[in-house]
Amino acid sequence: MSDSTPPGRADIVDELVDPRLFLFVVTIAAVSVIADLLGVGVLGVETLEGAMATFLVMTVGSYVGVVAIDLLWRRVFAR
Repeated sequence: MSDSTPPGRADIVDELVDPRLFLFVVTIAAVSVIADLLGVGVLGVETLEGAMATFLVMTVGSYVGVVAIDLLWRRVFAR
């Protein structure tokens, strides 16, 4: 049986998936949203629906942003 994954494809997936970074981003977003729901008032979250949307946006945006910057940094300055 032949392997259907192209040779360079596994390296890209390994660079994009970082479970430790994801856990860190989820923790920061959860703490921020919970603190705001408890009354800190920094994010402007007032309802549970607003909290869920804020949590998702913070998690996805942070993870994608950090991974993109990290990949760019490695590609530009690795040479």
